[in-house]
Amino acid sequence: MPSKLEKFAELETFGNCFPLHFENIVAGLPLKGKWRSDFFKNENPVVVELGCGK
Repeated sequence: MPSKLEKFAELETFGNCFPLHFENIVAGLPLKGKWRSDFFKNENPVVVELGCGK
């Protein structure tokens, strides 16, 4: 079974997963208010699904 640090490292490889890092909190969240225009590049509504575990 992978360790917690291995699981966190794996999250970094997923293109659709955005783990929150301390550096981003201090510097300001770069995508805050810009998800549609900067990431998705459209004006569709953004739906967020939060999940834990499997």
